[in-house]
Amino acid sequence: MKRAFILLLTVAFVVSNTIGVTASVDRTIKIMVKNEVFCFGEQPLIVRDGRLLVPLQSGIFEKFSAVTDYDHIYKEIVVRTETHLLTMYMNQPFILNKGELYGEPDICPEYINGFVYVPLRVFMEALGQTVEYVSETHTAVIT
Repeated sequence: MKRAFILLLTVAFVVSNTIGVTASVDRTIKIMVKNEVFCFGEQPLIVRDGRLLVPLQSGIFEKFSAVTDYDHIYKEIVVRTETHLLTMYMNQPFILNKGELYGEPDICPEYINGFVYVPLRVFMEALGQTVEYVSETHTAVIT
């Protein structure tokens, strides 16, 4: 019985950590931040259901004076500025600002290949930025 329980837990752990691995990696998409192309280094951008996911610790939020954090125990993602305290939870379709419901996006943060990925538009718009996708150049422009 104990072995069966351990096997079940192991399978559940493996399955929960591989969800999202089938997302498409897109190395052609560029992101413009304050009129400069933002480089993500070795961490690829992920496109899921037409939505762009970016690595939380990529440095993009710091361009907007934000501090990011991820709590592995509670699976809590925090993006903080002087005026915003944004919180999302892994695989949960809602975002909070200062503890109040801000919105219910149609895409959730995900843990992919060892990195926390968050929906770019959701967080940027919650920070008061505008995100426009220019299909001709495959560029997400943040202003």
